[in-house]
Formats: sequence, structure tokens, C-alpha cells
Amino acid sequence: MFYCRKKVFNNGGKKSLLSDNNLPLEIAEALNFAEQVLETQSRKLSKVFEHNHQKLLRAFQAARVSDYDLHGTTGYGLGDTGRNKLDEIVAAVMGTEKALIRHQFVSGTHAIASAL
Repeated sequence: MFYCRKKVFNNGGKKSLLSDNNLPLEIAEALNFAEQVLETQSRKLSKVFEHNHQKLLRAFQAARVSDYDLHGTTGYGLGDTGRNKLDEIVAAVMGTEKALIRHQFVSGTHAIASAL
């Protein structure tokens, strides 16, 4: 990439500067260096994303989630397979034996007291 004040020119990955460049050479080189650093970081983040994405997909598959599990319930908590499978998925993703995910927990202390 090649930078000038208002436009970004793709120069085929070359670092050469165009003759009508408005930026000093040092600034253009600094911008190119920053882009290379960010590209490296972007690749690292993509690897982490892919790992976490695969872990989440495996957890959904292991829990055998179906469209039935994503439907609403009566509110009484009877036969709520979706809630149970959500707990199972979170436990698998976090690497724990069990998990308890509820929106009714108002604080961490409330969640800990419920677990005890």
C-alpha cells in the first residue's frame, strides 16, 4: 500500500513512491512500516479467532443443538432443553465440568451464593 494525504494507492505490494506524492519519504515509510506491523497482528488475531470459532462449533456439535432448542418456552422452566444445552456449551468452551448461565443472576456474589 502506498499512502498520500487523501488516498491510498495499492502499488502491488511495492514500497516505491509515486512522483506526485504529497508526503515526505520518512512519513510514507513510517506508514508502510505501521501497516506491516498491523498486518502481522491481524494474522495473529485471525488465528485466535479461528481456534475459538472451532472450539465453539465443536461444543455446539457435542451438545447436539437443534432448532427445537432455540424455540421459546412457557417461562416455567419445564422441558427447557435450550437452557440445559446452553449450560453444556458454555462448560465445554470454558473447559469446566458444569456451567450455569442465567440472566436472572444480578451479580457475581448472587451467582456464587446460588452455586453453594
